[in-house]
Amino acid sequence: MLNVTKSAFLVFSFVLISCEKDDCLPKNPCEVQNPIQELPWLKEAIDEVRTDEYSYYSTALYQGERIFFYGNCDPLANYASIIRNCAGDELGNTNEVYDRLSEIEVIWKPENSKCNL
Repeated sequence: MLNVTKSAFLVFSFVLISCEKDDCLPKNPCEVQNPIQELPWLKEAIDEVRTDEYSYYSTALYQGERIFFYGNCDPLANYASIIRNCAGDELGNTNEVYDRLSEIEVIWKPENSKCNL
C-alpha cells in the first residue's frame, strides 16, 4: 500500500511541475470572460476616456497577478498610470513597475485611435 501511495504522490508531483508557464496560470484570472464589460470599475474607467483618440487600456501580469492600466500615446503627454488588480485596488504606478510586467496586451482602444499598438 505504501508503494501505491508513493507512486500516486510522484505522479501528482510531476503533473504539477511539468506544466508550462502559461498553462499554470488561470485562463480567467479575474473569474470573468470579458473584463471590459464585467469589471464595473474598468468599464467605468473606459467609459470616461471612450472618445479620447490617444487613450487605451492594457492588461499584464505583475507578481503573478492579473493587472490593468491606462495608456496614452499622445506624443505631447508625459504621465504615469496607476496599475490596478481585478478588484480595482491600486498596486502602484507604471513608472515604478513597468519593467516587472509581463504578458502585456492592449485590451481596449477607441475605433478612431491614433495609437499604433
